Amino acid sequence: MELFNEPLTGREADLYRPLLAYLRGSKGASSYTPRWALMPLPKLCQLALLWKQAGFVREAGELAAWLKAFAPFPSLWCPEKEFDEEKTARMFSKLQEIPPLASAAGFDCNVSLMQTAKVSAALTWDGHETALGAIRAAGFEIRAFGPQAERLPFGIIGKGMNGWARAACYPEVWLEMKGAVQGEGIKLNFRFVGVQPECPLSLVFYVVAPSCEVEKEILKPKTLRRFLGETAQVQFERKGMIVSDVPQKVQIIPLAGETCFWGATFLLSYPIHPWTSQIALTCVAK
Repeated sequence: MELFNEPLTGREADLYRPLLAYLRGSKGASSYTPRWALMPLPKLCQLALLWKQAGFVREAGELAAWLKAFAPFPSLWCPEKEFDEEKTARMFSKLQEIPPLASAAGFDCNVSLMQTAKVSAALTWDGHETALGAIRAAGFEIRAFGPQAERLPFGIIGKGMNGWARAACYPEVWLEMKGAVQGEGIKLNFRFVGVQPECPLSLVFYVVAPSCEVEKEILKPKTLRRFLGETAQVQFERKGMIVSDVPQKVQIIPLAGETCFWGATFLLSYPIHPWTSQIALTCVAK
């Protein structure tokens, strides 16, 4: 299968090697118990397909049913260097081979799905240098968002608890994220604890949109023109926007929108300091 043309390392190797040995009938691999771990979505799809191939039809059906809800969010739990939208789509297509089954126990993962008529979101508090979630709306798509510091890992690490997650760039920094439907939008409230003046970080959003309008300036992908200033609203293609309760300092950088940064065309960076450790943002579509 295509994912295993790539070398397996770390927790993925620990997870897959016993299963592959069982499938091949290797010596000493006469038994196997299905188990899973948090990984990029295409690898989880692959795991469900392998379980089915190995005869664990019920477990495969339960995992397939759980995964299908995340098909609109291909970048969820995926490091930037591993993101491949076409491969993810192929794996979800193959997942149709497995009859879905509802799981009584569910899967142990801190994740929440939210939806309005025009905005949908997948939020997570678990990760491995991966995003806090992904959001789709009319006019734009947030492929990944989370804490970031210059030249340090992006996103969150480990297993979250009670709405809190740990920053990958500074493991001593924790952040609380609360999501709620507000009218036709989805509001995200963030609170950071442990941020030090000598270790600044930002809350960043990797956005896919044809254009970005802020304070009467129009930015386009693949250009050098940036924005740095205070604003309460960033608009995309005049169809969707990210709105803050009060004006916030933000830097907006156009990106190439190709194979890097989850295919994003814009980076939005909101600085977080000990004295400005809370921020509320609402994703709205017209």
